Formats: sequence, C-alpha cells, structure tokens
Amino acid sequence: IDRMNYKSLIKKETKVIAYVVICLTLMVIGISYAMFLQVNKNSENQVVETGTLVITYKNGNGEALQEGDIITNSVCLEPMADEEALSMSECSYKLNILNSGSLPASYKLMIYNNVNDLPEGGVNVNHSLIRIGISKGKETLSPMESKTLSEITHTTETEGETAQNNIKYVLDTGVLEAGEDITYSVQAWLNEALVTGAVTGEYVYLKLEVSSVVSETADVSSESIVDTIRQIPVVTEGNGLYEVSHEDAEITYTEDNTKINHLKQTELRYAGSNPNNYVEFNNELWRIIGLVNTPEGQRIKLIRNESIGSYSWDSSESNINGGYGINEWSTSKLKDILNTGVYYNRESGTCYNNWNNATVACDFSSTGLTNESKNMIDNIPWNIGSNDAITYTYENINTNTFYNLERSNNTGKTCSSSDFCNDTVSRTTTWLGMVGLMYPSDYGYATSGGVTTNRETCLNTVLHSWNENEINDCKDNDWLYQSENAQWTLTPLAHSTYARRIFIINSDGLVGHSDSSYNLISRPSIYLKTIVKIVDGNGTIDQPFKLNM
Repeated sequence: IDRMNYKSLIKKETKVIAYVVICLTLMVIGISYAMFLQVNKNSENQVVETGTLVITYKNGNGEALQEGDIITNSVCLEPMADEEALSMSECSYKLNILNSGSLPASYKLMIYNNVNDLPEGGVNVNHSLIRIGISKGKETLSPMESKTLSEITHTTETEGETAQNNIKYVLDTGVLEAGEDITYSVQAWLNEALVTGAVTGEYVYLKLEVSSVVSETADVSSESIVDTIRQIPVVTEGNGLYEVSHEDAEITYTEDNTKINHLKQTELRYAGSNPNNYVEFNNELWRIIGLVNTPEGQRIKLIRNESIGSYSWDSSESNINGGYGINEWSTSKLKDILNTGVYYNRESGTCYNNWNNATVACDFSSTGLTNESKNMIDNIPWNIGSNDAITYTYENINTNTFYNLERSNNTGKTCSSSDFCNDTVSRTTTWLGMVGLMYPSDYGYATSGGVTTNRETCLNTVLHSWNENEINDCKDNDWLYQSENAQWTLTPLAHSTYARRIFIINSDGLVGHSDSSYNLISRPSIYLKTIVKIVDGNGTIDQPFKLNM
C-alpha cells in the first residue's frame, strides 16, 4: 500500500470516542484503522469507582474527558515505528488511580480482548502486530516503554484459533496506601509492518481493566514482603538486617534536578558473610539485597545467588570506542539480553562475548525468567548516574558517596574525542525497565565488617582499597563478594579519556572498572512489586522465603 494513499484513507475513517467502564478499544477496519476510547459519564468528569479505588480519565493534553468528546487525531492510529509513536504525547490516554479508602488497596491493570463488541464477521488481528506503550508515576511520569502485546505477561494460557480472545495481559500491579494515587499513560499503535496491508479486513478490540482487592483488616498490608521485612529486628553487628540512613542524600530523577524528598529515608539492607536472606524466585535461589530507595519509592531488591554466565556488558564495532562498547545501560547489549532477549524470554540464542561485537552461544531455556516471575517484577525507573570524573575518580569513592553518585545527574561520558570516546549515544541518568544489576553501593552496604575493621569504618573507606590486607574484614564479611570472579555493576565510570568503562566488583574485593566488552559474570537484579507476599520459609538456604502475589 502506498504510504501517502494509506494516510489519506486512514484520515477519512478514523474516530476516537470516550467511554467509562475502564476501557480502551482499538478497532481496525479494512485498510483504514479506527481507535475508539469511549467513556460513559456518571459525573461531571470522567470518573469510575471500583471498591475504594477511584479512576479518573484524561486525554493526552491532560484535560478531563467529557461525555461526547471526540478525538480525531488520525496520526495516532497509523502503523509506525516505536520511536515515532512514543514521541506523540498527545496520543496517550491517561488514567489516575486513587485509593479513597482508609486501608491499603491492591490493584491490577490489565488489557484484554473485548470479544463481545467484535463486529459481526470480524476477525481479530494477531497480538504480535499490536504495540502498547505505558508509563507511570506518582509525581512525574517515567519515560514511556513499549512492548508488543503478545510479549506482555498474561494470566491465561489457551490454545486454538480463539486463544488470544481469552488472554488478559497484565500491564502492572501495585498497592496504594490510604489516600495515595498513581497515574498511568497508555497508548496503542500498529506495528509499522502493517503498512503492507497484511491485516486488511480484520478487527481488534482491546479493553483496559483495573481490578481492586481492598484489605478487610487494618494489618493486611503486613502480608506484603515490604512490611514483612520491616518487621524483622535489625542488628548492629554480624549477619542480619541493618538500617541505613540517607538524610543527606540528594536523590533525583528529573532533568531539572528536582529532589524527591520523600526518598530520603531509612533503608534496610542485609549484610554479613551469610545472612538469612535467601528467596525462592524463578525456581532458583535468589537473595534479598534489602528494602531500598527507588524513584518510585521503596522496593524490595533481589539478586540472583549465582551468575547466569560471563558476558559483555556491551560491545561495539571496532570503529566505535575502539570496539570496546559504550557505557550507557539503556543501550547496552547485556540490558537487551536481560529485558527483551534470550534470558527474558527463557530461550537459547547468542550473547555478546568480547570486543568488536563478538558473540557466543547462550542457553537460558531452563534458567531464564518464567512468566510467573516476570509478573512479580516491578517495571520502574533505575538510577544510572555516575561519578563526575573530576571530584570523584574510581580511587576515592566510599559506599555512601557511591550511593549519592548513582542517583546523581552525572553521566558516564565526560570525554569528547579520541578513538575511545567517539560514540554518538545520548547518555541518560535513569532507565525504565525490569532487570538490572547491582550497584557498587549495594556491594558496600552488604558488609557487616568484623573485629579488626567494623562496619562503620568499612562504609567510610574507599571501595577501591577493600583488597588491602588490613581491612580484609570488609570484603570477607560481605555476602555479595565472590573471590572467584569479577562481577559487573550497573554503574558507568566517567573518565576523561574513555566512554566505555563500567564499575566492577573485582575478584580481590576492590571496586574497580573494566571495558564494557570484557567477559565478567552477570547476576541479574530486580525490584519486586509491592503486592508480592512471603508465604513460607525463614530465609535460610534450606528454607528460603517463598513468594506469591
């Protein structure tokens, strides 16, 4: 189909209407496509209630939808590339979820086929051709991330020609405290491949649904893993759970350096040579790093007990940064493997394994993420700030300083020329995703110290010197330390000459740096959704905590 003719056809036939029952309807007609967002009004503004949850709908300009509002921007409905679609904020459909009750309430945001509204004779287009974009936030919306509908974790496995009609895809879940709210922005478009006319005469109807589970007793929130961990007694020495205060931390995630002050609060971190922080997750042993601060609030952070193998953090062609990769996590090769590639999809394939984009076979068909595990992982912003390369080099940063730098607006690229600093990748300080790595500060806070060097001294000692004999207590009583292997972290190193290096936990215990194309072990790390519960176990290696939603 000629693209210009295709655009003229779509403009003639596109309509968008607003409709109340928490629903987003996408309709594809012939070679022109029409999206219906219809809302039945039960008050002056577009509002729906389910339990104690109050859902308010707005259009892409932030205006409350009214009965009879018609949105006629046909550009939003064309098949297009992700980058083009995500840049059209005016095409998004916003909903705000408020817990108006006095008790915590959990919610689940799902999208599914509205089969009952399918026109007579209509045939549903395959979900692999539909793209969904979603972002969320309590004060500022995170960057929108897109996925093919069929890639999203779903609640129902079915077979046969009508299988996709019975699938509910889980876009997100969460818990809102009394009076708390959260905003989502959702948009849908057709894969650019549809321009070929492959779906002529087909339809697809989708609905957004918010389901509510309201607590019946005041202490029901204690069943969540967050509150369970908060009830564990803290310690001041040896193996256990420690308090970590960040009263002076400047935690930021907005481009204008706006501080999110509610994140300046006490964290809980497991520390020691072998604390009881084992978790059964993804049918494997993982461990709890702690209850830590994120741009979305406090979350339980896990890390895989063992690595998934030795792979490059990134790699590049020989004419880009000398072939040694680019130190930007949002574009890294390892990020792709963990979040959209073979590990995320629990399959075999190829992984990057050295300089100049070299690859090696890798098989995660039995160790990659299961659908059940993916449904427990929170898709939230991760801080990927760096040192400033002038005040702080890799040789003079202690644990608390690392924590602040990781959450700063410093990026991993401060150089501007040379064969090792010639990439054109834009640097960011936050990344929206599901699977990352540990930070250098995670490693630092995991020490309990010992008799010769106590925990406080370890935390105030630069991490680059943790290999020195006189402070062996720091690394030897740190459960994240591995003497056999060097480990990747998430944090780029800002250097005056290179734009390719990453902070690592070295096999001798110090925090150093490596070119991103080197092969170091990768231990996936994730944040759990707040509605995840501990249903069994005591955290020991023999009886790890067992999780459920």
